[in-house]
Amino acid sequence: MIFLYYITVKDILDLDIAKDWKVLAGNGGLSKTVSWFYICQDDEITPWVQGRELMILYGSGVKRDTANLVRIVDICSERQISAILVLIGHYFMELPAEMLDEADRLDVPVITMPASIPIGAVTKAVAYLLFSERHYMRRGGEALRDIIYGYDEDERSHFNAIERAGYKMRRRSFVAVMRTSDRALSEMTDTQHILTDVCNVLNTPIAYIQKNRIVALTGTDDTDSVHSLMEAGERLVSLASEKYGLKNMYFALGSQITHKNTIKSSYRDAVNTVRAVDVYPIDRKCRNCAELPAIIKMLFRTDDRDFIRSCYEQELGGIIEYDRKHNAELLITLERFFEENCNASRAADKLYIHRNTMNNRLRLIFDILGHNCSDPEKRFAAENAIYCFKYLNMQEEQK
Repeated sequence: MIFLYYITVKDILDLDIAKDWKVLAGNGGLSKTVSWFYICQDDEITPWVQGRELMILYGSGVKRDTANLVRIVDICSERQISAILVLIGHYFMELPAEMLDEADRLDVPVITMPASIPIGAVTKAVAYLLFSERHYMRRGGEALRDIIYGYDEDERSHFNAIERAGYKMRRRSFVAVMRTSDRALSEMTDTQHILTDVCNVLNTPIAYIQKNRIVALTGTDDTDSVHSLMEAGERLVSLASEKYGLKNMYFALGSQITHKNTIKSSYRDAVNTVRAVDVYPIDRKCRNCAELPAIIKMLFRTDDRDFIRSCYEQELGGIIEYDRKHNAELLITLERFFEENCNASRAADKLYIHRNTMNNRLRLIFDILGHNCSDPEKRFAAENAIYCFKYLNMQEEQK
């Protein structure tokens, strides 16, 4: 199922009013999206368009020589006009082959319409299609937003609202969150296209944008794996970078929605999973809540910051104090040492330091700790203390 939200040139051609229209050129551009329409009555096009319009070429003030019509096609391509709809029968009787060749070359659809069809009827039909699709999108996004931020805790009413918005709960449903540290997402004046891409890739009509996050409801009928959803997340991360310039995008899948684990809970877990990038760094930009270590999940559900501080100070207080006084980078050294499974050579490479420097730091760390982390329980305690320290620092920075 494809969710439109922004209509395409082809969608307009499927309207009843377009049954007598003819596509003369630019078939390669029929999938272009249309945001509005523009009635062109003279040669001055550039000041009046913003991109993705259906340009209706009426012709009363347009020079109809071949060179000018080719120029108009070039301008439409440059200004990202989605298609040119030409009225045939009053000012235009036929279109020159050179114009059509240029339209084919640039994938600018050129469509003809009998002049007997009222322009007002055309604009009304296009506007109705545009507004009905956008209303459908808003309805789905607002339903999910109301559930997440509302006070109604009745899960049955949540499911009913989602179904009314057009989403059928799958065998396994989740809230997915995409977050970027770029300001570009929150500053976008036109978010319809990226929402359309999110909905189509995740196969859902339920998505909305909140500041630097995109939130969607998605799911799978595969009871054994969420592999298809994680692959979809990877496609979205690539798409965000390549198509929209959002370079620092992360995708997170929340916990599975059940009658015991609500949509709100899944959203909270998805948000925490994507925030965990700052606490539990891994190379992948797509994460599944179920894969996070238990200590990370517990930290995000703990409000007692003094307790968390006492936990890491108990294990790492001496190292943190030594770093504060001497700027010795012992804590980051220990963290990289653990990340490389206690392999000093690989940790040194990660830190871009000489092996001897690494060994000297480790001797100092082990001396302050009172052990060399070879005991599994002591290593476990030290690693968890690092998570606690990084989590609390992240919370302080996000205040």
